[in-house]
Amino acid sequence: MAYGACPRSRCDRDFTSREVNGGRAFVEFDTAGSPQVLARIGISFVSADNARANAESEQGGRRFEEIRDGTRAAWNDMLGRR
Repeated sequence: MAYGACPRSRCDRDFTSREVNGGRAFVEFDTAGSPQVLARIGISFVSADNARANAESEQGGRRFEEIRDGTRAAWNDMLGRR
């Protein structure tokens, strides 16, 4: 597990490079061994602690698949409304 662009980001592998510029973060990963990268990210313009709180309140302990499936169901529900 690597911590990088901000202290509250977690990824499943180390960054090969990173750049933080004016509130924007860019990271690169070596995907030669696996093209898929899993990252949990919290965003806050106030503080890193608020970013962690936002990530926890929005993601909790749910896995990626749970978040994806819930989002897809909510989206499809909204599309079905008139």
